[in-house]
Amino acid sequence: ETTSQAVRFANAKESLVRIGSAFKEAGFINYYGMQRFGKFHDTHEVGLAVLKQNFEEAVNIIMREKPDEYEKVRDARRRWDNRFAGINLSDERSAREAEYKCAKCVVKDLGRFNNSEVALMQSLKVNPRDYKKAFSCITKNMKLMFLHAVQSLVWNRAASYRIKTYGSKDAAAGDLVLTEDKSESEGGSGTSGLKGKGVKVVTKDDVEA
Repeated sequence: ETTSQAVRFANAKESLVRIGSAFKEAGFINYYGMQRFGKFHDTHEVGLAVLKQNFEEAVNIIMREKPDEYEKVRDARRRWDNRFAGINLSDERSAREAEYKCAKCVVKDLGRFNNSEVALMQSLKVNPRDYKKAFSCITKNMKLMFLHAVQSLVWNRAASYRIKTYGSKDAAAGDLVLTEDKSESEGGSGTSGLKGKGVKVVTKDDVEA
């Protein structure tokens, strides 16, 4: 067992050295992690719908069935998805009545951690079919999270395009290069702010120099 542990330790050390060397030589793409996109990896979809002013779609994305939830909650989501079954949506009064009844029942079966969903249902049982108002009832932090997820998506895709198009070893025209980075003790703002930082836009002349 001691020999086996020693071999595993040696292999782990070799792997870490190899990975460290690769980082030192080539760096890495600083992607936003999956946590930015929520537990079910759909927060950016909600954000995109909001940016398009399609609040009904945003509500439906939040309310759609999710994996690994209690069956009671999943059933509530399915009932919401089918709330207009047999309803002529051109008959607004019937549509509002169907949504009111559904929201009133569904909200009782949502879990205690479904804060956004509960806020939506509480609003829609009072003001059915008013999805913009319903979305406004979600907490400010959650609404910001949806939009921040879109920003993260844009960054990740832009970073991928940059590396695919120009490679990762050399600067390209249009790149932003950090030229100064003062510490907090030097009057800078540390890692979370712009104070004390200098940035240069790489030009074609810089690349050809």
